[in-house]
Amino acid sequence: MAAGSVLLIPPTLRQSKLCQKDAGVVQAPKVAAVMENYEINSDCGEGEDEEEFDSSVEGDGSEDESDHADGSGIFKHSILAIFLTSFVKFDQTGIECIAQVECYKEESCVDIDFSKSGDTLYTICGQYEVVMVDVNSRQMHNFGNLCNDDENSNLTNIKCINHWYFCTGDNKGQVKIWDSRHIKPFKETGFLRRSSDEVNDYLSDMIVNKDGNRIATASGAGVVTVFDTRKLNIINQNGESKSDLTSLASVSNDRELVAGSLRGDLVFTSWQGSQHKSHIFNALHNVACNNIKAVTERLIVTSWDDNFIRLFGVYPHKFQGFVGLTTFPAEFLDIDSHKKCLLSSGFDKKLWLWDVQDLERKAKKSS
Repeated sequence: MAAGSVLLIPPTLRQSKLCQKDAGVVQAPKVAAVMENYEINSDCGEGEDEEEFDSSVEGDGSEDESDHADGSGIFKHSILAIFLTSFVKFDQTGIECIAQVECYKEESCVDIDFSKSGDTLYTICGQYEVVMVDVNSRQMHNFGNLCNDDENSNLTNIKCINHWYFCTGDNKGQVKIWDSRHIKPFKETGFLRRSSDEVNDYLSDMIVNKDGNRIATASGAGVVTVFDTRKLNIINQNGESKSDLTSLASVSNDRELVAGSLRGDLVFTSWQGSQHKSHIFNALHNVACNNIKAVTERLIVTSWDDNFIRLFGVYPHKFQGFVGLTTFPAEFLDIDSHKKCLLSSGFDKKLWLWDVQDLERKAKKSS
């Protein structure tokens, strides 16, 4: 597969087992958002390697036929998109290639996100360009260089807001909102600011709330900033943490945000105004938190530099158990819309699929 290709794959897994498949050389993998309403086979195939991880949240091996769409082993799982920057080989019994779209021949894909309807995806190709892909027809539209006003800026994040609008973040802390019908940016911020100090650092992650009226960003300066998408003014900004922030997740019914840091802290702040103070929970000491995904409004899955994927409860903040152990740190995570399958990827040339559908029940049992 050429650099800059976008691949659509289904997250297939055997119930209550961990399946790992060789996915070739993956230089900079990242798991994107989910797409709805695709049917896939729930089995990994016969004779493949399997591994179980003994933990407080280990599966019990049971299989509930109510999870099947028609009792035939076909799930109504979502399709995940991953972007890869090198040639990839697939074991077709475990991961089926649905489609391949070559967005850019010479550049890698930096970030990717689906529209809420799942019929359009946006991807950053190289350092400056954004490509929009129609999932059904595979037709592409290249918006060109979206950093042409600053040759030293590189795009780092892209998120879809609604059917027409998407936002980008860059390595200088700038957020811009774009109308895909008229690609000139109609709203953009200056550099992020905390009090009178300029925060001029890269954006590591960006999320949009369910209503699409607020954007939250995490930065290398250790700051979480919440913007109003209508005016792009700052609603809330926490004080600087002591290290880079790496990832964001929304919890507590879109009232709270949690960010991971390189020091092992989980930084909590509010989607609301600045009257809501942020606080820090020291989850692990001096172990980097690479990625966070919300399983429920009170449970988050986190990946760490010590190769473990851990489950934490929020409000109250508490370690709940281990989801799994990978051979290399999981740099990126995503979870399907039915909260049944977690996909992790790193630099071990593998995609890891985890059964997480019973985590909430097991967390309650262990509490």
